[in-house]
Amino acid sequence: MRLLRLAALVIVAVLALAAVPASALAADPITVSGTVVRDGAPVTGAKVVVSVTGGDQVASASTDEQGAFSVQVEAEVGSELRIEATGQTSRSDPDAANCVHSETPTGSLTTTIAALPLDPVEVAMDKVVTGKVCGPTATPGITPPSTDVAEPGAAGTSPSALLLILGSLSIVAATTLALARRRVRP
Repeated sequence: MRLLRLAALVIVAVLALAAVPASALAADPITVSGTVVRDGAPVTGAKVVVSVTGGDQVASASTDEQGAFSVQVEAEVGSELRIEATGQTSRSDPDAANCVHSETPTGSLTTTIAALPLDPVEVAMDKVVTGKVCGPTATPGITPPSTDVAEPGAAGTSPSALLLILGSLSIVAATTLALARRRVRP
């Protein structure tokens, strides 16, 4: 009986220790901020997605009236950031062939973090994605998939946080089992 309890405690301790290094090695959150411009003018309401290359960190925001955005991602000096901006899609009325034409301005910037804090960046929307939908009933409400971005504030749970939670739960479970066995003894 004591051997079983000792084995359970050792397993719980190993699981708890396995969770600690992942959370300790996680990069600190940094702020990535800047402006989105098109033809030199700020772009209001553009969707901005910031990702850390080679990792699972992704954050999104919309630009304000001055074209400014700000997000936080876990990264460190030497990490590569990819910043993508997608503007609002404009659509034409159906033409003589019953076709609706759409245009979505886009832009991207890839940069490596040389020092912290990171200086504000400028993302130029210098590309346009065009589309055309024709048919008996053209639908001007179609938007390209590139604009399907999570709303600001939507964030996932990092793997290191999940490991920390699992480690904590295993400690609680082991403690509960140990206390329950202590009460059952005659």
